[in-house]
Amino acid sequence: MSVRRIAKRSLCFFGKPYKSASLKPVGQTISEIDLGKILRTMRKIRIPLFVMLPFRDQISADIVRKQLKDLSLKVHTTIQPVFVSRKIEQELNVKETKPPIVNQQCVIYSFQCDLCDAGYVGFKRGHLHNRVKGHKQQSSAIVKHYKNVHGTMPQDLLKRFEVLKKCRNKFDCLVYEKLLIKALEPSLNVH
Repeated sequence: MSVRRIAKRSLCFFGKPYKSASLKPVGQTISEIDLGKILRTMRKIRIPLFVMLPFRDQISADIVRKQLKDLSLKVHTTIQPVFVSRKIEQELNVKETKPPIVNQQCVIYSFQCDLCDAGYVGFKRGHLHNRVKGHKQQSSAIVKHYKNVHGTMPQDLLKRFEVLKKCRNKFDCLVYEKLLIKALEPSLNVH
């Protein structure tokens, strides 16, 4: 039986979802369960009862499992605990802050040198930040410009890029790129 089915069944029995943020001891959580409602439901559908409980440590899990086994014998219904734990990534929830330009896809972009009037216009169907990484390579026209004209490469190259137009497909990108190159006449484009 899948965990989702177990969760749905336990939701049917308790009438409210399990709250993982509750910090009550496991014993209090078990004592608050309305056994009368559960038993009436169990008699109707005759399936084992799965109780979702937070996993704290193995010792408390063994104790709860033993208590539920004793309770199962008293009420003549199978009660099985299902211990759940949150994933580490949910606990930490660390997210890197990215500039808004990073997640752009299928765009026409421009680069403007901050030290002179040199510019570049291009398009990228994938993520723009990958293309910016490509412009940091030695063979890029932008790197060649900085090395030959200014002698140094800036650390914050991403700030010099700007999205000119968002496109729907590759054909739109190609057409608008050619039109914008003709209109803006960037000096670093080699075609």
